[in-house]
Amino acid sequence: KLQFLYLIAACPLRPLLHASPARMVFTVLAAADLFGAKLNYELDFLTRPGLQQLRDHIAHVFGAEAALRRPADVPAEPFAIYRLQLYDEQGECWVDVTRATIVQLLDYTQVYCFQREGPYHKEVQSKIPPPVKAPCTAPSPASPSALAALANPAALAAAASMSPLRDSLSASPCPNPTPIPAQPVCASPLAAHAVHMAAAAAPSVSYGAAEHLAALTAEAEFEDKLRCVFDEIDVGRRGRVDREDWRAAFGRVELEHCQDSLFTKADVHRVGTLALTDLSSFARLYPTVLDSLYYRHRDYWLMKKQTEAIEVAEQAVEVVKASEAEAQASLRQATEDSIAQESAVRQQEVAVEAARGRERDALALVHATAQETERCKSRIDADGVDLLACKDRVVRAETDIAAARSDIEVTAVKQRAAQDDRTAAAERLEELLRLVDHQRHALEEAEAREAAARQEHADITAAFAAKNAAREETEAQMQLCKDRMTVSEEQLLQAQERQRAHQIDHHTACQHTATAVLEKDAAVRVHQALVDSLQQGKAALDAATMSVEAQTRAAHSVRAELVSFEAASRAARAQEQTLIEQELRLREARDALDQEEARLRSDHRNFNTSTRAALPSPLHALHSLSATPLP
Repeated sequence: KLQFLYLIAACPLRPLLHASPARMVFTVLAAADLFGAKLNYELDFLTRPGLQQLRDHIAHVFGAEAALRRPADVPAEPFAIYRLQLYDEQGECWVDVTRATIVQLLDYTQVYCFQREGPYHKEVQSKIPPPVKAPCTAPSPASPSALAALANPAALAAAASMSPLRDSLSASPCPNPTPIPAQPVCASPLAAHAVHMAAAAAPSVSYGAAEHLAALTAEAEFEDKLRCVFDEIDVGRRGRVDREDWRAAFGRVELEHCQDSLFTKADVHRVGTLALTDLSSFARLYPTVLDSLYYRHRDYWLMKKQTEAIEVAEQAVEVVKASEAEAQASLRQATEDSIAQESAVRQQEVAVEAARGRERDALALVHATAQETERCKSRIDADGVDLLACKDRVVRAETDIAAARSDIEVTAVKQRAAQDDRTAAAERLEELLRLVDHQRHALEEAEAREAAARQEHADITAAFAAKNAAREETEAQMQLCKDRMTVSEEQLLQAQERQRAHQIDHHTACQHTATAVLEKDAAVRVHQALVDSLQQGKAALDAATMSVEAQTRAAHSVRAELVSFEAASRAARAQEQTLIEQELRLREARDALDQEEARLRSDHRNFNTSTRAALPSPLHALHSLSATPLP
């Protein structure tokens, strides 16, 4: 019972060459679980592999990786595939890989490999990691002779190539298809294909391993070459190629000088189109042409892929340069912002100092108004004391005035009594003339008492007037004290209002100071952030500069490798051209010889027929001997 124990986070991105009409490299993404870890490798084939070829290649690659990752307590067992599934992007589901569904295997299709669960293997459910290039692995240890053959570059080149004209090219490895840091890959796609074919053949090698391996590789190489060349020519996937397809394919690999004559030779049925069988017959007659088409197309796609990779790398360099320019602009802007922020911080510090100065001035005014308020309160207290003293003097003056009024009333009574006595004395004087002397004396005494009473009354009146004047003066002083108290109270209210206003100003100045301090702190933080950003910008600029230099060096290195590869390819093509022309001349000479032989045979048959007709019947034995064809 199998369960889906794998997850795909996102469909892998197809490379740029996936949109090409035909490619000489077919890539399959193969994933499996090795000792609890998911691995995902890119496996390259020259064409779309068959089911058995795919299973053998996956088993070989993951078997070698399992041998490297096997823990010490796990016994050595071969990597056995129990079930293969591929991810159908159209249906967005996983389907089993069978001979019927192998047609759904497209370029860069994700495949997952199940193993039988046992005591040393359990499928772990986790996400499939991004694919990486499969490491270069040797054949299975079961074929030591094949391993020795593949360990020798000359033997590997001989096993991977059918034509001697490729010896000069296969001796120099092809450039790495991935210019920017790549995973470890084989030195040449041709060598990788030979390794793959050797791995597929290794389980069946039991005798003459090296010879059998070379035979299997040669047979597989011819079929692969034939299929690849036909796919390259048949761009419309119609199953047949016409003259235009033929010309386009020959023009793509710069073999235009003999394309029409070769098509005529291949079109033996004269129908204007070629099937795969027609191309197979033609390739067996002209193997050098097949080799030239195959390797030139392979080199064409490798160089195109390399060129596009270089263009991508150059575009990446341009992007990094643009990022570097942006980083430089950001660095300049950050520097200008830092300078402006430093100026703003200094302005904020000046504003903080000004606010603190205003705060100190407001505090001094508050203290001055508080002192003035205290002085006003002291004056009001002193005026209150003076007012109380004036009130006491007024009370005492009123008491004196009341006493003086009593004295005046007493003296008035005495004066009226003296007047009454004078009147009575005058009456008695008039009545008692006789008693003139005595009464005159009494009159004089009465007049003296009247004068004394008048004098006393005048003195009392003068004292009353003095006391009244003193009372009025006291009242005037009391009114003056009241006026001074009123003025002092108004001054106190004004001082209190000024004190409150100065306290409000002081509070406002404190708020302004706090705001200025906060703004200064914010400006300092912004300046520090700008300084940090400036440092980060410098670090990013240094990293971008280093990345530009590394990318440029990598692009130059790959371009140099591509130039050397193109030079080697041109040299090989020059040799191919000579060999193709030689092969065409030899084939034409052989065709001419075949035609001459056919003509001679025809003449011979005609001669025999005419001779038999002329000879008598006893010569039947001689006739039977002459009927034997010439060697």
